[in-house]
Amino acid sequence: MKLSDMFVKDINREISGVIKVDEHDGERLYQELDEYVVTKEVAKHLSKFYDTYAKSIGGNTHKVGVWISGFFGSGKSHFLKMLSHLLENENVEGKDVIEFFKDKIEDPILYAEMERASKVKTECILFNVDSKNPINNKGREDAILRIFIKVFNEHRGLCAEIPGVAYMEKHLIKDGVYDDFKKAFKEVKGKEWLDRRRNFRIDKDYVAMAISKVLNVSIENAKDYVDNDIDKYETDIEKFALEINDYIKSKGDDFHLIFLADEVGQYIGDNSSLMLNLQTIEEQLSTKCNGKAWVMVTSQESIDEVAKVKGNDFSKITGRFDTRLSLSSIDVDEVIKKRILEKNDDSKLILKSLYDEKRVVLNNLISFENARKDLLGYRDSNEFIEVYPFIPYQFKILQNVFEQVRKHGNSGKHLSEGERSMLSAFKESVVKYEEQSEGFLIPMYTFYETIEEFLNPSITRVIDRASDDVELRDEPINLQILKLLFMIKYLSDEMPANLNNIATLMVNNIDEDMEELKEKIKASLRKLQSEHLIQKNGDVYTFLTDDEQEVNKAIESIEIDDIKISKWISDDIFQRIYDSSKYKMKGTNSLFGFTKKVDDYVASNKAHNIGLEVLTPVGDDYYKSDMELLSNSYKKIIIKFGGNDEYKDEIKKVLQIKSYKDKNNINALPENKQAILILKSGEIKIRSERAKNLIDRALIDASFYINGEKVEVKGNNAKDKISNAFSILIGNVFNKLNYIKKSISTEEEIVALVSNNVEQLGLDEIEGYNNQQAENEIFDFICLQEENFEQIRMKLLINRYMDIPYGWNLLDIAGVVAKLIKDEKINARLSGNDLSIEEPLKLVDSLTKLSEVDRVIINKKIRVDKSLLRKVKGVCSDVWGSLNLPDDEDSMAKKIREESLKLIDECRSYILKYQGKKYPGKSLFEKGIEIFNKVLEHKDNLSFFTELTEKGDELYDWSGDVELPKDFFNSNKIEMFDREVEILEKCEESIYYLDELTKEKFETLKEILHDPMPYDKIRSTLTIAKEIENELNDIVKNKISNAIEKVNKDYDYVKLRVNQNGVSDSTKLVVEKYYTELIKNISDYKDITKIDAAITRSNNKREEIDRVVDREIKAYHELIDIKPKDVEHKTNKQEVSKKKIEKVEIAKMISIKTLKTENDVEVYIRELKNKLDTLIREGKEIEID
Repeated sequence: MKLSDMFVKDINREISGVIKVDEHDGERLYQELDEYVVTKEVAKHLSKFYDTYAKSIGGNTHKVGVWISGFFGSGKSHFLKMLSHLLENENVEGKDVIEFFKDKIEDPILYAEMERASKVKTECILFNVDSKNPINNKGREDAILRIFIKVFNEHRGLCAEIPGVAYMEKHLIKDGVYDDFKKAFKEVKGKEWLDRRRNFRIDKDYVAMAISKVLNVSIENAKDYVDNDIDKYETDIEKFALEINDYIKSKGDDFHLIFLADEVGQYIGDNSSLMLNLQTIEEQLSTKCNGKAWVMVTSQESIDEVAKVKGNDFSKITGRFDTRLSLSSIDVDEVIKKRILEKNDDSKLILKSLYDEKRVVLNNLISFENARKDLLGYRDSNEFIEVYPFIPYQFKILQNVFEQVRKHGNSGKHLSEGERSMLSAFKESVVKYEEQSEGFLIPMYTFYETIEEFLNPSITRVIDRASDDVELRDEPINLQILKLLFMIKYLSDEMPANLNNIATLMVNNIDEDMEELKEKIKASLRKLQSEHLIQKNGDVYTFLTDDEQEVNKAIESIEIDDIKISKWISDDIFQRIYDSSKYKMKGTNSLFGFTKKVDDYVASNKAHNIGLEVLTPVGDDYYKSDMELLSNSYKKIIIKFGGNDEYKDEIKKVLQIKSYKDKNNINALPENKQAILILKSGEIKIRSERAKNLIDRALIDASFYINGEKVEVKGNNAKDKISNAFSILIGNVFNKLNYIKKSISTEEEIVALVSNNVEQLGLDEIEGYNNQQAENEIFDFICLQEENFEQIRMKLLINRYMDIPYGWNLLDIAGVVAKLIKDEKINARLSGNDLSIEEPLKLVDSLTKLSEVDRVIINKKIRVDKSLLRKVKGVCSDVWGSLNLPDDEDSMAKKIREESLKLIDECRSYILKYQGKKYPGKSLFEKGIEIFNKVLEHKDNLSFFTELTEKGDELYDWSGDVELPKDFFNSNKIEMFDREVEILEKCEESIYYLDELTKEKFETLKEILHDPMPYDKIRSTLTIAKEIENELNDIVKNKISNAIEKVNKDYDYVKLRVNQNGVSDSTKLVVEKYYTELIKNISDYKDITKIDAAITRSNNKREEIDRVVDREIKAYHELIDIKPKDVEHKTNKQEVSKKKIEKVEIAKMISIKTLKTENDVEVYIRELKNKLDTLIREGKEIEID
């Protein structure tokens, strides 16, 4: 049976492929109403709508907003159109609209509501928002309002383009002069008003003349009205709502006016201002019109997705459109099945039989990989009959194709002409294959023709060019696949375009040979790929637009060096799969660094004893023979990749895309190129992940060449295999690694080892630490080095035993050395000092710190003879008396060193007492320090003990002698000595004043105090010192008495001088202060020299005071004795002075009037002499009166 004969209704009947909301062709409308399918979902939406709408009939409601949403092609525009016809209930071809629904509505209550509403006088304004959009309108915040005003004016027959003109027309109609105006305009302009009103601004003068005539006003007033009231007319939402309300009232009681706006959501887009504009219109109509004016809109998105505003605005918007109806895919499927695919009885029998026969085949035929779970074949024979010749998955996938075409590939035609419906797509596809018989299945690519006219030229050009390509058009499958790949281009998440899925989508017959089809598809895909029409990403193929082809060609032209591919593989292996820079051998704490290399790319700069080299088909070494690879694998692992090498292409593509992106500033590119580069970023991620998976597989399937052998390495994954390969390599190369039976993890374990701390070491007993082979190895090496007179440092041991063939770690080596020291087989010294197990922390620190190991010297331990030890004990007994010395030589040496250091410290403490003093015995302490420092210079036990015994006699003598100065410092002898020295030093300056007997005692005292060993004489010497001190004290007393007497004489004289007229008070104060202090100081002096000096200072001060007094008295007399003199002035002559004769009276000259003592006489005579001398020095002759 032909497909065309299977359906109840003629498949070739005309069904509009595009639903146009404003189309009113009677015959076509009749078909639409007659064939309209009221699905369960549509019935539910009608019920919800009429429940709300009924409240406005005979009553009032504020819920007058209806939001109808549904995906691209879902039939929401059709539903809106049906509502408009139902509410107006016009007569179509002799039949009221409501009657078309009588048999379609199963719910009698719903139908009753619909019938009741249809009887209400209603006018519906049905329009597509974008098609009614005025020029330069969309950027305005009130764009929606302007559209509503336009369609309302158009509905009333008023000027739609210019709101001011419509305003004028409305008032002319109201005044009953509109027809007169049109006649008047034709008279002055010569043309019909309705033809010219959109050119109002050109014809304003004619309009003014017509207004002047019909309204009987002056031409000036008419022009003013036209220029200001009409041309500058402005309105707002509130005025618009009031005008709507006036219109409704003019129509009578319970009249309803419905605005039905199609594709509002698409028009608004992300513009929140437009959304708020729509919300305000609805709100004002609700408030001003009392539920009699409604706003119904359609949108591909729900109101929540379109209303991209925040807070209260969002709540207001969603609150205004309280009635929300959403059309789903189920609804569309049901319509298609009833309106297009409903089968007649004969075809049902044929199809049921066919399904029963081919059920298993169909199940195997319709199978997808990694696709949406609900993309299925036929559930049963009923579904087969319902959807044949289509497949159930096509209903689900096609709606997403439509949606993605809208987002990515449409040319914008549907915005003005209505939406492409899925109904038409299925109908046209059946018509194309109507001559086919049962068993034929409509393949997915067929739907391309149903949407082609809506596609962007950048897409259709690709298909058209391919159609013109001779090599491609000869095989129809090439274009079929190209169309199919475009359709599912943006559905990669739900339908990845891999080979199996493409084949399933291409199936066109129940008996299709899938294997044969896949081979044809493979060949076609290769051809399309070579023409850059598609690209392959893993196992997924993608249709390329013109722009994408251009970018892909540019990307593929970029050259990528092999070394960059090798580096990418290296980074992946050594940063993701095996990211450790060192391998830790199981059972040990040894870490082994290794060189890293992939093909010719070296990933590590530092050289190591072992290495890991990976060979891939990118490098030349990959193609070497097994014999060459075995030869090259000495001390390293060579991994030769297995599996397929598709990772090469994936990595190359990743690097090409990255290079292209780096060379192109994305922000400087056009938007279409920017979008492509963003997708390419995702492609980088996908290809990188795929390459990583392939590298994992290549490593698992790889061949391993290890230290000259080809080895079958086990492992569950790539990382395990590499780890196991290292285990084999290290076991072969470091073949003495197993000498370490018990590995050490921390420095604390070494401390525990030398301290016999079993619990801390983690062993049942110290003997559990059994690294005997390692100890023998190191000890034998130390002995060999000493035989060759080579110095051994800890660093040398570390470098040797970390290297091949040992591979021991630092702590293990330090542990072995520490154990040898503990067992007294070797010595270790740092800076000349033995490292002892008695100080385990210092020992371990020195053996493990890299800053110390080069300073630690290792020697084989030499045993000390027991007879020498006995001599050592004897010397110690002489020096220290009872000294509890250990028996073993190390402990004994340590004890003696400690005691020696204590003695040195003691001697130094005594030497400190000599600072600034001349005490006897200092050389003994210095000698002790010298002797013991000499002994301590010997660091090994043998030389230390030898030196100590050789110094035995000297130490014996010293230890006896040094007790005398110790006793001196620890008794009162030091105090007596200090007193005697004090007396000696005091008398030494006054020795010339002593008598001969006292001088002899002084010399005796001096001789005793300078004796190096005066200790037994100190007590008796103190008596002599006191006798000398007494004699000296007597001399000092006499000297003080004489000095005070002489100074007092000077003081008396000076006092007489300063008490004369003319001497200042300040001079008197100076004299008094000076002599008072001088006399007091003399009384306190103990030094004879100072006493004599005081006398001299007194004489000098007296003379100084004389001079000061003379000057002050002279100044005084000059003030009181000066008389006027005749001065003769002569021009150009000098004044000649004559020598003056001074008459003096002695009684008046000297202020001293009474003389009582000889001293007064002396003072008087001296004063007189000074006065007379002064007159002579002034050049005067003295005449005594």
